[in-house]
Amino acid sequence: MKLNHLLWLAVPLSLCMACKNKSSVNETKRTIFLDKANMDTTISPGADFYLYANGNWLRKEVIPASQVM
Repeated sequence: MKLNHLLWLAVPLSLCMACKNKSSVNETKRTIFLDKANMDTTISPGADFYLYANGNWLRKEVIPASQVM
């Protein structure tokens, strides 16, 4: 009976140890999907979300006159 209880404990523990994240030399590089440098955090997202998300980018980039709608 005690062996049965130990087996129920040993199996999940061994599975957890097998899935443990092992650090390696070839770690994957994280991709940044959101560049916060282009955001204007001085504007409230509730007031104008477009300017909040793109405000700094709009100030830095020059859009050619031929591309303006």
